[in-house]
Amino acid sequence: MKHFSIIFFFLFAGTFVLEATQLKRTGWNLMAVCQDISRADINMTGIEEIQSQEGQSIYTGDFASYSNLETLHAGYGYWVKGEVGTVFNSGESLNRLEKPLNRDGWNLMASCENISSTDVNMTYLEEIQRQDGATIYTGDFSNYSNLNSLDFGYGYWIKGVQGTLFTSNRALSTLPPIDNNGTTGTPPTNEKVSISGKVTYDRIHVNSNHIGLDYNNITQENARQVVVEAIDINNSVVATTTTDDNGEYLLANLPNNQNIKIRVYAKMFKNATWDVKVIDNYNNGVLYVIEGNMETTGSNNSIRNLTASSSNKSSPPFAILDSVYTAMQKVYSVDSSVVFPALKMNWSVNNIESGTYYDGIDNIMLQGDQNGDSDEYDDHVVTHEWGHYYEDKFSRTDSIGGAHGAGDHLDIRVAFGEGFGNAMSAIVSDDPIYFDTFSYSGSSNGWYMNIESETKDNPGWFSEASIQRILYDLYDSDDDGEDQLSLGFSALHDVFIDAQKNTEAFTSIFSFITEFKLANPDESAMVDSMVSSENMATITDSYGSGRSNLVSETPLYTDLTVGEMVNVCTKNGYGSYNKLNNRKYIKFIVSNSARYTISVAQSNGTDSDPDFQVYKASPHTYMGSAKSPDIGVEETTLNLTTGSYLLDISDDNNIAAPCFNVTVNSVN
Repeated sequence: MKHFSIIFFFLFAGTFVLEATQLKRTGWNLMAVCQDISRADINMTGIEEIQSQEGQSIYTGDFASYSNLETLHAGYGYWVKGEVGTVFNSGESLNRLEKPLNRDGWNLMASCENISSTDVNMTYLEEIQRQDGATIYTGDFSNYSNLNSLDFGYGYWIKGVQGTLFTSNRALSTLPPIDNNGTTGTPPTNEKVSISGKVTYDRIHVNSNHIGLDYNNITQENARQVVVEAIDINNSVVATTTTDDNGEYLLANLPNNQNIKIRVYAKMFKNATWDVKVIDNYNNGVLYVIEGNMETTGSNNSIRNLTASSSNKSSPPFAILDSVYTAMQKVYSVDSSVVFPALKMNWSVNNIESGTYYDGIDNIMLQGDQNGDSDEYDDHVVTHEWGHYYEDKFSRTDSIGGAHGAGDHLDIRVAFGEGFGNAMSAIVSDDPIYFDTFSYSGSSNGWYMNIESETKDNPGWFSEASIQRILYDLYDSDDDGEDQLSLGFSALHDVFIDAQKNTEAFTSIFSFITEFKLANPDESAMVDSMVSSENMATITDSYGSGRSNLVSETPLYTDLTVGEMVNVCTKNGYGSYNKLNNRKYIKFIVSNSARYTISVAQSNGTDSDPDFQVYKASPHTYMGSAKSPDIGVEETTLNLTTGSYLLDISDDNNIAAPCFNVTVNSVN
């Protein structure tokens, strides 16, 4: 039998009380549930964990707390972990219950009583096997073979058509535990076994001064929610599960006395929730794994623990993955319905000059230079890049990327994106100390900054440092100076996934704060005070109107009327490509759908190479661009429908101060 689902079905009549039973062994026990049992009716004392038949953890805690457990449902089996002798209180019974097979083919049923063949409705049941695979019934839906009774406390493989009822006409009296040691009834001669264990990875921590890694401070951390497989000698997958948040896993119903090894992937997968993997981009995108030895499963349940070691470089992929999991949990904590698009984390010791960045699609590249800049244990760096992924997938980012630093005068889109990435690293970790470690010639080096209280260097709306402080202060619980707000991540998340995503302006601190104040009107005065502390005038709209800082650089946006001309000038005084004033933004409105020619021509010489991109403002849509090598002029013709539009104009030659005549004209 292959590709089955573990489902338990019961039928009972009458009214009676199901008595409490005891776990028969320390560790995992497979319990059969013959009724819907509310969590209020279960004595959880001594129960460490409960998993569904699919291996999903539905209860964990300190022997008193509940997590996802609401009801244990009639007709199903559950893995229950605890000490031998622990009482599992099953509650009270229901009246007669019928459960049909839920799928065509094989279903795993559990008998809660001794059922003779005369008490079983065999109509449309094709075959019955014991847990060890021995056939005890075959026929043409009327003949019995070796079936005399279904014994109390055991499971049976039942093959039939979906919807077929497995019927018993007798009442039950006690709910027994069913475990892999065959502790009730007559033990099968060849049972299945399970392998459980714990997966950990080595994390090298930063020095106490936040400069470089401390190789004397290595701890083993739980490898949370990673994929675990049982692999046979043919390299075939026998069973698959995932670890829980404690790094523990359970692979049940494995064949006994078969050679199997445990393989753990640097991958997290939860259907319709997340799919994250760490791959070797220098080796054709191979997924990182660790493996145990090939050993026999034996005839009893066993424990196999695995650790990804820092000494052989097997731990970095799992450290990276765990940083991503922490970030996802921050979002999940405020939005339990969130679905994370697939993401690949690219890491290799050969990533020496790769840089660390998010590619804007579904890849994050991470440095891995073991004699230079390596980011696998720099959780703030990893989370910063994941923040770009979050902004891209759940909100919107218009950042053009490029080199940047805390004291730079940046394009407003870049400043916001990088400031948010830094803030997100502190929000996720609840630690404002951002560090980046290096290793040169055997010495451990690096740098760090305090996201919240670093000395202000060129503060303003163009500064990523100003933006990271504002965003983190909106979140954090520490009130200091102008920061008197502690609104948590939910307040930020709500703006990101809605108003910021749909803003008609380019994404910046102006669009975010405008929408944040609209969503939190009672906090507007406090927000204005925080903004003012960063040398910014009060933000009144998404376009940054009325800037009093760097008056020579305003306005940020220039309005253009179709059929007329405006003149704008770019500058390179703060650097090139993505610095303040390298680009000018034009707003215009199309009243009639038609073809339009957009022209940008230098008005003070012929030594520039103007380029531009065109975007529809709502919904924000890239419409096209003009980036030819032509000197002095650039133009293109596009089909434009009614609505608002944005132009992003730049000079590819990066000369000091070119000025441009800009027109948008309909084509007759």
